[in-house]
Amino acid sequence: MKRNKEEIKNPTYFLILGFESILSGIGNIRYLINPDSIYDLIIGIAGAGAIIGSIILWKEYQRLA
Repeated sequence: MKRNKEEIKNPTYFLILGFESILSGIGNIRYLINPDSIYDLIIGIAGAGAIIGSIILWKEYQRLA
């Protein structure tokens, strides 16, 4: 059974996810600035990815709003 119906999401959904993602990214990016071990470096890189993801979510929010 195929569904051609596109799921419609509320723009607020992307705004909240983007806000949470940027807070997580800012919290984790401090490990990238001053790493004590390789694990801190990995967490810092993930924080940078979270900030990039929040930018993508913000653009999606603007597109839907």
